[in-house]
Amino acid sequence: MAARLTSSFMVSPAIIVGSAVALTWVYRGAMAELLTGEDLQEITGRRELYRRFSRMSETLVEVAERIWYAAVKEP
Repeated sequence: MAARLTSSFMVSPAIIVGSAVALTWVYRGAMAELLTGEDLQEITGRRELYRRFSRMSETLVEVAERIWYAAVKEP
């Protein structure tokens, strides 16, 4: 039997979306800072790492929205 979430454990997707927006600003700043570097291997590695973090935050927002919808939809 699936456990029900109580309201004290629910986090609004707006909080997660806000965090994702803040992460986007950090991501953009870090990418701009990479333009000043000279080591191509380091730049490429960091760019890939930043891109993966960005994708993880997008996935987290999608999951939060689905969980929120499922929790609100329950009678």
